[in-house]
Amino acid sequence: MKKIILCLSLTLTSLAYAQNNSIHNERYDVINALYESFDVEKYGKVKLDKKFFPFLGLGVIISDQELIEDLMGSCVDLEKNKYYSYSDILSPQEIAELGTQISSFGDYKKLDRKLLTDKVKLVRDRNNIHQAITLPLVYKTKAIIYRTNKNSEETLFVLVKENEKWNVRCVKHIYTHFED
Repeated sequence: MKKIILCLSLTLTSLAYAQNNSIHNERYDVINALYESFDVEKYGKVKLDKKFFPFLGLGVIISDQELIEDLMGSCVDLEKNKYYSYSDILSPQEIAELGTQISSFGDYKKLDRKLLTDKVKLVRDRNNIHQAITLPLVYKTKAIIYRTNKNSEETLFVLVKENEKWNVRCVKHIYTHFED
């Protein structure tokens, strides 16, 4: 009987680990898609804070569809040449599911260099000048990433997975500081 319980326990643990590992890898696919079109030849590598940004207020922002609609930026599918609204892309139920993951921000401290595209260079950002991102929120074929450079810009990205590829579908600027 002890052997059966032990085998059952190991099986369930293995399944949970495989699911967590799959979600973990999917999150890095989302991050890499965000920087896929970045021109390294022209601008050099993206310098990204090696720590995830723990923005716990993200849930309030992503659930206020009216606020998101009024922000600068657009939601567009360039291949189909079609514009969308934020609520066309994410239903209230999907937003709620994505929002439940915010509590896990504290569980993930640092980005894993081995899982990132070569276009990204991880740095230790002591002066709040480099970009930082939240842990991607992923639910089925939808994902949200919040990115900030901590001084002058905050941007919300919504990505959609189509044909096994993540595509940025919506870019909304929460805060942008302009200097004259």
